[in-house]
Amino acid sequence: MGNLLKPEYEKSIVSFVNVLLKHFGVSPNHEFIEMKEFLLPYLDSKEKIVVFILDSLGYKKFEELKVGFEDYTKLSSIFPTTTAAAITSIMTGLTPQEHGVLGYIQFLREIGTLVNMIDFSFSGNGRK
Repeated sequence: MGNLLKPEYEKSIVSFVNVLLKHFGVSPNHEFIEMKEFLLPYLDSKEKIVVFILDSLGYKKFEELKVGFEDYTKLSSIFPTTTAAAITSIMTGLTPQEHGVLGYIQFLREIGTLVNMIDFSFSGNGRK
C-alpha cells in the first residue's frame, strides 16, 4: 500500500469544475484557492474551454504512455471513484455526498426500486 497515491481534494475534479464555474460567472458550490491560483494563467481572458474526460486512465498509466503533452497536472478523483459519481461531480461541481449518486446501480427509496444511474433506467428492465 506504500505506493498508492493519496487524494488531493484541493486539486480534484470537484475543485477544477468549481473554479471553471467561477471563471464563467456562475456561483461556485465550493471555493478552492489553490486550484484557482493554479488555473489562473490558463483561464486568463479565455471565453471557451474544452475539457476531455478519460475514464479509467490513472495518472501513473498516463505518464507511462508519454503522450507528449507539454503541460498537464494530476487531479484527484472523488470517493467513491465510480464513473457515475465522478461524471455527476464534473457536471454539478458537487461532491458525491452532496449529489447522492454513488454508483452505477443505486436504490432510490423515493420510487422503491434499483435504477441504472448512467442511463437513468430501471435496473433489470430487459434493455440491452
